[in-house]
Amino acid sequence: MNWEAIGAIGEIIGGLVVIGSLIYLALQIRQNSNLARAAAQRDVHATFNSIVYNWNNDAEIVRRALLDFASLSKTEQLIASNNFAPFANHLDQVIRMYQQGYESSDNVQVYGDICMAIVTSPGGRVWWGQLKHLIPKESFAYIEQRLDDPPESLPPPVTESILWFQPEGASEGDSDDA
Repeated sequence: MNWEAIGAIGEIIGGLVVIGSLIYLALQIRQNSNLARAAAQRDVHATFNSIVYNWNNDAEIVRRALLDFASLSKTEQLIASNNFAPFANHLDQVIRMYQQGYESSDNVQVYGDICMAIVTSPGGRVWWGQLKHLIPKESFAYIEQRLDDPPESLPPPVTESILWFQPEGASEGDSDDA
């Protein structure tokens, strides 16, 4: 065998090694991207669970605020607002993550529907009217656009769809035994 043939074989082997390395690197990058996306989504869901859990501290005020925000004292309005605003902030984060490819359109829809169910409640509409100018840009635009949609395309207000947000005694005549 001559040196030229050995050199050619070496170049072919070297080229195959480079191609193999590039394929391996591409697979690693893809796997890391998927892991980063999963971690980001896990953090989004954990944040949402914390927001919901915090309502436990002010459950009665939140329920009354969803029904009639204007009837609350100024302190209660502040407490209720501090419980509603994180949902809009969370939606803003989800929309931005979606724009960057880290979140799904399904999750934008789910978290958007949750915000809409709050904003379209009787008290939520008053709250939104008073504080919408303080809401982050992406969620503000999303909510405003959805408020222009036909009412039948919106989720029902949280005060209609979840029993414990309804007025006290509203469902006492209902029976779970039926």
